[in-house]
Amino acid sequence: MAASFYNNAANAKGFQFRTNGNNTRMVLTSNGFLGIGTATPASEIHIRYGKVFNDGEHGLRIENTASDGNWWTLMHFSDDDLGLFNTGVFRGSFDHVSGEYVTFSDVRRKKDIETSPALLDKVMLLDIKKKTLWHDCAGR
Repeated sequence: MAASFYNNAANAKGFQFRTNGNNTRMVLTSNGFLGIGTATPASEIHIRYGKVFNDGEHGLRIENTASDGNWWTLMHFSDDDLGLFNTGVFRGSFDHVSGEYVTFSDVRRKKDIETSPALLDKVMLLDIKKKTLWHDCAGR
């Protein structure tokens, strides 16, 4: 069963879209807020999902039809970080406290890996100096 309702008591002057046993799946409120998975959107686009997914298939997907089927997905992780996926592959995340972006690196995703030559002896040959900047308040 699927239905849509306009101007009902739960969403005055808005739309509700219901499926699968009359469950509200999406709403468009009278003030233009779109809710997916929530009947009470708190912003212009509000997506809510109940299960914890870390697969890049759930969240907000942005897809360009001219990009050979590639897409980006933003999703909210259970630890409150914001994950970024490209075509279902994890690329990195934004830390929920600092906002820092952390990239994902894995040797399995690299090729042409070579052992680095011994460099420590060459680093030790550098003429490293410690300097202190002298500052004269008179401008000299």
